[in-house]
Amino acid sequence: MAEQTHIYGLLCTIENKIKYVGKADDPSRQLRQHLKATDHTAKTRWIAALRRRGLAPKLVILQTVTPDGWRVAERWWIDSLRVRELLLTNATPAPVGEALRARRDDVSLSQRELATMIEVNPWTVNTMENINIKNPHPSSMRKLAAALDVEPAELLGKENTPA
Repeated sequence: MAEQTHIYGLLCTIENKIKYVGKADDPSRQLRQHLKATDHTAKTRWIAALRRRGLAPKLVILQTVTPDGWRVAERWWIDSLRVRELLLTNATPAPVGEALRARRDDVSLSQRELATMIEVNPWTVNTMENINIKNPHPSSMRKLAAALDVEPAELLGKENTPA
């Protein structure tokens, strides 16, 4: 077993933004696998679009961690970049449900009242609270956070940020 592993990002060489975050013991090998992938994910479609232009994503090491700490670190990077509207292709769910429900309860708002405040369907708030939305839209997170008087990162469960 490796003594360390890496949290890496795939940087879009057109937009200069990280579009994907992953974990790998050998990030260079993982990049080669991403470049060869043929599945129908957002990440693969994005890489294919770059390749059609004669480009490829750039590998960026975001953090080196112990093997037992990679999950927290990867989640932190995904959520941090998603809140900043930088990460577009990861499909891992953000843990908004508990934090959103707790904060909504703290300010004594119903799902319907909160939905009305941020001008979304109440179903959207219900779905986010039940952790059914895999990629909460950054503008929705900002609206929710503003209505609940918190930072978006608080709704994403940022109490366990990596060192």
